[in-house]
Amino acid sequence: MRILGFPIKFNLVKKYLGIILIAFIAFFPCIVQGEIVAISAGASHSLVLMADGSVYSWGANSDGQLGTGGTLESHVPVRVRDLTESGYLEGIVDIAAGNAFSLALAEDSTVYAWGTNDFGQLGDGTILPSSLPVRVVDSSGTSSLNRIVAISAGSFGCLALDVSGGIWSWGSNREGALGRGDSDLDPHPIPGRVLFSAGAPLQEVADIVCGSMFSFALREDSTLWAWGSNADGQLGNDTTLSSYYPRPVLDSAGIDTLGSIVEITATGTGVFGIFGHALATDSNGKAWSWGRNYNGQLGDGTISSRNLPLRVRNSAGTGFLIDIAQMSAGSEHSLTLLEDGSVYGWGNNYYGVIGDNTTSDKHLPVRVHGIDNIGWLSDIVSIATSNRHNLALDIDGNLCAWGRNDYGQLGDGTTFQRNYPVAVLPIPIGVVEIPFKPDSLRVTVGPNPFNSAVRIRCSENSNIEIFDLTGRKVESASGVEYLWRPSSEIPSGLYLLRISARDETYSARAVYLK
Repeated sequence: MRILGFPIKFNLVKKYLGIILIAFIAFFPCIVQGEIVAISAGASHSLVLMADGSVYSWGANSDGQLGTGGTLESHVPVRVRDLTESGYLEGIVDIAAGNAFSLALAEDSTVYAWGTNDFGQLGDGTILPSSLPVRVVDSSGTSSLNRIVAISAGSFGCLALDVSGGIWSWGSNREGALGRGDSDLDPHPIPGRVLFSAGAPLQEVADIVCGSMFSFALREDSTLWAWGSNADGQLGNDTTLSSYYPRPVLDSAGIDTLGSIVEITATGTGVFGIFGHALATDSNGKAWSWGRNYNGQLGDGTISSRNLPLRVRNSAGTGFLIDIAQMSAGSEHSLTLLEDGSVYGWGNNYYGVIGDNTTSDKHLPVRVHGIDNIGWLSDIVSIATSNRHNLALDIDGNLCAWGRNDYGQLGDGTTFQRNYPVAVLPIPIGVVEIPFKPDSLRVTVGPNPFNSAVRIRCSENSNIEIFDLTGRKVESASGVEYLWRPSSEIPSGLYLLRISARDETYSARAVYLK
């Protein structure tokens, strides 16, 4: 784990991440203004949290998981709106992207959610989807869930860690995924306590990970506890039996508990539901893995699933991967960030998600190639992995992505699969969008993205201005229709359009790809 580019070996700090970020921004606003401070990858969409507390999203949006108030997908970053659609979500300190839904932790320790809700994963007491953020309710169903310090989103459910070290869960309870001592197929839209045993809540928890029908709690004594589905041995307790209460993850011999753990990650999204694998890092920088291994996602050089943790091997298979800074588990692949800022991947590579410019599976770690397949990816401070795509943030605040891109989840303005990292288009900062598109002024922009020219059509005579991401005006015109052909010195990228008629203004985006 790293905070604003600085490596943090002990993941217990994450419990107070929001407080740390707020304090840092308050004292050093000039350093972090406009910077990305957190990234999260959902099944087919992506989220980023900015230092000013705003949230941007892109990718699939059929269930409203982008939080824009509609269901149109976006191939470039768009800002998440607030609960009323009159403005934008602000004051956010952490984010989590799930399977077609999203979570955000606010600075007042309450939680917002948006997207699909068929199992109650929005936690608002209903099973109705929402394309705008809604507040997660408390166990009474009448007030907001509060005093929360960490959140985690999985395939069909969520976890929240409160300031006292207890865990709240909501969503699907198949295979005991909610950790409440039972199992059913009903939606659970109201948060309830994760229990240690009948009537006794699990406490003294430092970190949480919600997986695909299974979850983990890292306790303050650095032991790891798991519950839910266990079809692939992903609970790490030497069985394949589901557990309705948290049980300790065992060591590689199956005798004692796996101790000295500082980070845990697990398959969080995907179509497999009850299947998955897990990765963990200990205080010595060693990498451990267990669970499903049909595509080599455990990184031990085999395709045999494991019921107990084992060490992830190095690229040559002659030793073990060490000096781990962060790990992230996809549905059938794995990603790790080393302390030197390099990134390695292994497992299922059908969509080029390993990032080595191939689509063949890898049973041992291989180094991720650099942006646009030049050199190696380096100076990375944070990674995020999901179903079939990855995100990586470097020390200078640049974001890149690779893998599946059929919904634009890579944020590069296209829907082309990428077998190596490409740059995510910059977060818009030059022009502030107005909250609403006026009914009386209708604007169409197309094709978008465009290669040589883009046509801007307005329902009435309008002033048209085009800005780059620094806020510099690069073109202006007037009329009901304008065909913009960028000059040869205009670079590829995202451009912001401002169209005005009478007292109304409409903002739009156009992506120029040479």
